[in-house]
Amino acid sequence: MFTTKTAQAVGMAADLLNTAQGMRSAQPSSEELSTVDSLATFISDHQELLRSVSAAGTAASGASKGRSVRKPTARDVTEVHELRERTGRFWSVVGEDDAEALSILNALLEGISTVVVPDGAPAADDDAPHHHREPVPPSDAPADVLRAHIAQGLQEIVVLGETERLRHCHDDQCDMAIVDLSRNRSKLFCDFGNCANRSHVRAYRARKAEERRTARAAASSADASAGESDDPQTAPRTRPSAAEKAAQLAEPTSESAVAAKAYRSQMRDELMEQRKKKDKKKKKKKKGKSSDSGEG
Repeated sequence: MFTTKTAQAVGMAADLLNTAQGMRSAQPSSEELSTVDSLATFISDHQELLRSVSAAGTAASGASKGRSVRKPTARDVTEVHELRERTGRFWSVVGEDDAEALSILNALLEGISTVVVPDGAPAADDDAPHHHREPVPPSDAPADVLRAHIAQGLQEIVVLGETERLRHCHDDQCDMAIVDLSRNRSKLFCDFGNCANRSHVRAYRARKAEERRTARAAASSADASAGESDDPQTAPRTRPSAAEKAAQLAEPTSESAVAAKAYRSQMRDELMEQRKKKDKKKKKKKKGKSSDSGEG
């Protein structure tokens, strides 16, 4: 992991990029460095980091090397916009086009010297002083002072192989630049709005919609397969006509149907036999009555 100074420098670079017009957490944002006053405010917000440039130059190389940020002018606003554009280009291509990224970085480093200065008083249990590198800009112009710190911070990131920590917010509706300072490089969203929550909700809805589409497609495929099947058990059932019913009764195919037909035939024969017996009895009675009437 890189030093606190490097983290502050690349953090300032991200802050500079995020002053440009774009989208912030699904909301359009306007240009934030359009006036001299807005540039002065940006410098003031990062004064703790920028002040060290002057202190470093004075301590290491004499007063002539000290660089305080002078009061910005309208021209400085334009120059800082140009610095922001170059830094943004580096941010976009680093990790994808190393040749272009190094070309941009080396151009940003042009004219910047470096001094080594002590961190301050050593800790009580540590007799050895600690040191760090400080950039010295070529002039006190705001663009040069900002460039000195940004370029050195980006240089440290490249040398340490930590360029994947320079990112843009993972949300499709946000352009914010971010620096992932997490231990496991897991930061994907900015801290400006609710980009993480909104992206998770969109992903959840997309998964559910895909599941519904898959279920509908599977159901349609199953219905089509059932309609085309030749298997009598899966084929759609239709009501038989009267002729088909008569044919099924006349020529049964299943064992139960054959047994039913035999039973019906037996019952029919028994009924016919009973009718014949009744008819014979009726005829005998009629004959008896005829004989009795003739004798009388």
